[in-house]
Amino acid sequence: MVPLTPTLVFPPISPSDNGSKGTNGRRSLLYLITPRDPRHFTPAIVSSLAETDPIRDQVSKKDNTLRASEIRESASPGLLSFVVEDLRQQDRLLRDPAATLLLTDIMLYCVGDKAAASEALIGSLSDIPYSPDSSNNAIHLIDLPHSSRVFKTLLQGGHYSHQTKSIIQPSTFSAIEFARIFCERVGKERLLAFSMGNGAFVMTALVETYLRDGTADERRLIKSWFDANSRDKIKTNKSRGKGKDALLSKVDEL
Repeated sequence: MVPLTPTLVFPPISPSDNGSKGTNGRRSLLYLITPRDPRHFTPAIVSSLAETDPIRDQVSKKDNTLRASEIRESASPGLLSFVVEDLRQQDRLLRDPAATLLLTDIMLYCVGDKAAASEALIGSLSDIPYSPDSSNNAIHLIDLPHSSRVFKTLLQGGHYSHQTKSIIQPSTFSAIEFARIFCERVGKERLLAFSMGNGAFVMTALVETYLRDGTADERRLIKSWFDANSRDKIKTNKSRGKGKDALLSKVDEL
């Protein structure tokens, strides 16, 4: 069998390309890494695509899983570069609710080194000053439901499945590696500020990942940040952020 990857060419994707902005454009990119995923493809679309399966099976001897893996591997470098370029230029992937779906799954399902993409993604969050009591008209990314959901999903290691009532953690993504970069870039003071506001659920996902995959020293360090004074500020802060009790409960388990 001839390897599929060398025969495929994926042109560079620019944040300015309109093809990545519309629903069909995003689906075409998502199909490269999560083909026929019901979170992105309707039953009607999946059914329509399945009609071509008998023809594919007649002309190809290659296993479907192997074919999908080769396509994902070939497409990943370009998709990860696209994420880095967008986040460094305009943050559209984080500020557009629909685009966050594409961003999240590129991070979860692409293969290869994701350090640059993780740095760019977390930098978009950490480079902006934040206060849970701020009356500034500019809305921080941690306060936007769709962008905070990106960080929560990545910090917990995958999407939550209502069917299995568990997190589906793909082997192509390491939540603990992302969490370590997150802590280093964001820093203790801002992490505690997130805990007092709308970032409490994001912080809960962070703590849960350290509980599951962190070292004993890392867990002790994270827990030391939540001293009596910090816990009191989190409890008494008047911001509208929810999830503070769940966060402090998880901190107690560290």
